[in-house]
Amino acid sequence: MTAWDQSDSRTRELLERYQPRIYIAPDSYLPLDFYDDYLPWCRMMSSSTDEVFAKQVSSTWLKKYQFDSDKRLDYLVTPERALAFTKKDVHPTVYGRVYTDKLDDVGLVFLKYSLVYPYSGLPAENGFWKRLGSKIIGDPKAWHELDIHGAIHVVLREETMQPLGIILAQHNHHRLHLIGKTLEWPKDGHISISVAQLSNEPYLMESGGAFRLERTVGNPTEIEYLLGVTDDAPLGSGFDKVYTVEGSAKEVETQLQLLPLDDPLYVAQIAMGDEYKVFGIWKTWYMRGPPGMDFYTWPELKNLADLMAFWNVDIKDTRFFELLKADVKSFDDYDLSRVLDLQREELIGTLKTD
Repeated sequence: MTAWDQSDSRTRELLERYQPRIYIAPDSYLPLDFYDDYLPWCRMMSSSTDEVFAKQVSSTWLKKYQFDSDKRLDYLVTPERALAFTKKDVHPTVYGRVYTDKLDDVGLVFLKYSLVYPYSGLPAENGFWKRLGSKIIGDPKAWHELDIHGAIHVVLREETMQPLGIILAQHNHHRLHLIGKTLEWPKDGHISISVAQLSNEPYLMESGGAFRLERTVGNPTEIEYLLGVTDDAPLGSGFDKVYTVEGSAKEVETQLQLLPLDDPLYVAQIAMGDEYKVFGIWKTWYMRGPPGMDFYTWPELKNLADLMAFWNVDIKDTRFFELLKADVKSFDDYDLSRVLDLQREELIGTLKTD
């Protein structure tokens, strides 16, 4: 996989040509400009001692300490204030990159659009007991500081530079929509995305009714429930609330920004939000601010052609789920080689017959 030069005018031109239209649910967070709207309101902390290392953080300061395992950021704006932000308070920004990759001899171009939100909330529909438990442990509207891993990838066939579909990066998992299957491409080229209430996950905009509920899971290994193969809901599952225009989803005008590919927003390894503790005692990965945008999936799926192939799931194909069950024991104990071989073959066949 290769990245296009961010300073090349063709990169911006292509990203602008297909820049998605972003719609935000009511009572949700607006996307921010990371360097104008988020970082100036952060301090830098020591993770080992919880002491303040710097009361203010500049971009230069962040770059200097982005790989220091004992540092983290702490965002000082409250969730209540962040939920009240209007377009007068922030500068909604989409961060764009372009990558080229191949499946067999099929060249693919990926236009990646990422957004920044001040907080990540839990799925809006969790059921009574889960809602109660989450309120005891933390704040379901602000489960952790900074949300930067939701993304929209527009996929083009390199030979023609025409769209094939989109990959939506959601909470530790992805959804693939191919044109002619689950996606109708808009005539103007700008796909409409509805951002789920509070969790900030991107979904295709649909019409009809005020909103729809979409299954989501905290653990990406729970694909069978996520895709509707089983109705046995895992403990970490919930329902994202995805609003329509009729249901008061509002379009947000976003500015496109191209940062250097080694910018800390992409590659920082420190937590860029606070480390919340369960009952004020135990630190947990689930309530910790995220590292940079590039840390978004299993390492074996970092190449976007492989990511696309893996998530090209036919729910009637039992081979995929059998291999997954056999080779993926947990989020940390897995072997994706066999399932990737299967999925690559399936997607290559689809792309070569379209």
